[in-house]
Amino acid sequence: AVVHGVPAIAVPLVDRRLALEIEPADTPSGEEIAIETDAPLDGRAGRIARGMLAQVRERFAPASGPVTARLRSQIPIGSGLGSSAALAVALVRAYAPALEPLALARAANDLERLAHGTPSGIDAHTIALERPLRFAPGRAFEPLRVVRPLALAVAVLPRERSTAEQVAAVGALRASDPARLDRFLAESAAVLEEAARWFAAGGDEAPHTGGEAHERALGALFDRAHEALRAVGVSCPAQDALCRRMREAGALGAKLSGAGAGGATLALLPAHAPPAWGERVCAAAREAGARCAFVTRLGDA
Repeated sequence: AVVHGVPAIAVPLVDRRLALEIEPADTPSGEEIAIETDAPLDGRAGRIARGMLAQVRERFAPASGPVTARLRSQIPIGSGLGSSAALAVALVRAYAPALEPLALARAANDLERLAHGTPSGIDAHTIALERPLRFAPGRAFEPLRVVRPLALAVAVLPRERSTAEQVAAVGALRASDPARLDRFLAESAAVLEEAARWFAAGGDEAPHTGGEAHERALGALFDRAHEALRAVGVSCPAQDALCRRMREAGALGAKLSGAGAGGATLALLPAHAPPAWGERVCAAAREAGARCAFVTRLGDA
């Protein structure tokens, strides 16, 4: 939807981190860059990481010698959770620690082009600023304050299709079924506007009814958003089943995140539920085929 001009809200998973250490290296082989990781990088991910490191060195340290980069990440790769943007932010911070957050985000987004070609910037900005943002294509990013705690169960399925294939398939509806695409975009925009009531730039728009009622309402919006995505073919049977299983286990609503056809699914949990609640939802996600599942929280007021 964002590709076609619909605004979006993104939130940082602040308890999921990527750690990066860069130090001078003695490389007898003559290589300028060596990358060590706690988990193997596949061919494409490895090429992206090396390309980002080479580009940031060229921009901020063009006369530097060989280096070794040690990378440890809690962020699943290729799942729609911003792993490449997190790496880009970490690299820019390593080489230009004095950059203010907006300049950091812009520089990281330049690196992200190696991974995604034409990234919107929402991933890099959300990660660099470490706060929720509302993003409208062609306009500035608007910081949003969390007015109530938010708890999410995040589950990751294997991807069935690439982001490029997903975006192209939805874009093809403009010629083959424009009314269907227009319905999807209108519904996505309506859901976004209702969800934005949960957030407030300065607190003046904070909802005033009971927290439980608003959690249920927000969960219902997760379900509406997923149904809209399913209706234009962005989801897949495995992701639909995953959402259903997470709801049955106690989630208030569930939706895919990112390009779909697998990857990340977000399920809303009651913010003050005991840990066993989230553990039950994550266990259901793993039983439904998720390769990993975890609970994350945002905001404390």
